[in-house]
Amino acid sequence: MSKRWLTILLLISLFLNAGIIGGLIFMNAFRHNHIEHHYQRPPNGQTPRERGKFIPPSNFDPQIAALRDSFLTTKKELMEELSKDPIDETKVRAIIEKSVEAQSKMERAMGYKMLEWRKTMTAQEAKEYFSPKVARLKTQEKKINQRRQGK
Repeated sequence: MSKRWLTILLLISLFLNAGIIGGLIFMNAFRHNHIEHHYQRPPNGQTPRERGKFIPPSNFDPQIAALRDSFLTTKKELMEELSKDPIDETKVRAIIEKSVEAQSKMERAMGYKMLEWRKTMTAQEAKEYFSPKVARLKTQEKKINQRRQGK
């Protein structure tokens, strides 16, 4: 191999190594800032989890957990039935109805549990908890509408 080709390969290797090392340093600096940003303490010193008040009680309610399990079971059953080659349309329709009913029961129970939970909150706590959720739902709706218009 000629001296010229060795020099070219050496320079390529040098630039690749410098790029990789530079990227690692750059990402390490930003990763550090990312971690600090996400784990900062709020001004009052306690995170919502530490206060314990902002964890929805529906996450721990055994009735809602059972309804969620029932819904997920029917959803899985529907996907399994749809994956079969000879489709049994009547069976699929029955599973869909069962799934919709299970989801409806779960959503209703969660809604009533959230209503009970909201009654125990102050107006400020409710605003702190529900406002970001409304903002996230609006953002999701906006993204969905943008995708629909893009088609």
